Amino acid sequence: KDKLVIMVTHNPELAEKYRILLTYFKNNFYAGSIGYEETQKSLQAASAQLENLLRFPGVRNILCNRTNNLNFDKALENCEITLICTRRGDLGAAVNKAFGLFTLLLMQHSIISRPGTEKSRKPHFLYIDEFPPFVCKATEDFFTLFRKYRVGLIISAQNLSQFGTNNNLNNNQSYRQTILANCTTKIAFGNNTPEDNEWLAKEFGEKREWKWNKTYNSKGDGKGGMPEYDGKLMNIEWAYKLNFAPGKIQSQKFKAIVYKTRDAGGKML
Repeated sequence: KDKLVIMVTHNPELAEKYRILLTYFKNNFYAGSIGYEETQKSLQAASAQLENLLRFPGVRNILCNRTNNLNFDKALENCEITLICTRRGDLGAAVNKAFGLFTLLLMQHSIISRPGTEKSRKPHFLYIDEFPPFVCKATEDFFTLFRKYRVGLIISAQNLSQFGTNNNLNNNQSYRQTILANCTTKIAFGNNTPEDNEWLAKEFGEKREWKWNKTYNSKGDGKGGMPEYDGKLMNIEWAYKLNFAPGKIQSQKFKAIVYKTRDAGGKML
């Protein structure tokens, strides 16, 4: 690469044409350059991932096969269904993640290069079960760009902390905000953590209804009658109330859900 850079540098026309690229090489690939160590780390990480992937015969056969390859361009155009199992139990967590990301990013390339316009592209849907292991900068675009290309994204996770925590800026906090802000439809089962229930209660919103207080006469009417509520209403107000309190979300029965979505007219349901 040194000889190639020198050759281009000595050609004024090429040197001007590839000026930015030449500067990039000099800053990141030359020994002693400001970005050399960082580039070395990145290349080592990429090489390790490829080595892990290609070590397994089944994965190597899928990635290096020159026939019967996945063609996401064709799948998107023809509205085909593609099922992919990353076999975490067989491959282990590291290779499962690398294989899954490889496949997702392969599809991402086909999605963002789809021909047509937002109105003419055929709708497609991408379901990712147990998405949190794939949360990274590369998959952040799934939530911000795919709508434009008529691809709906549906993901599942065990709890919100898998996307990062609000009080730890080094723990994918920006990804958490991007994911939660761009998922219009949210579905929750019961048996969550108290922290998740509090967040979900706020996320599922509020409704306005009349609120009031009643007084209770614990001694009855003084003539032997039973204790009873007074018929008069006090502190009447038109106030907001949670659609679902944290306790209501927590106590959902098996197969029951709480959800929030928008209808075709944009109204929140």
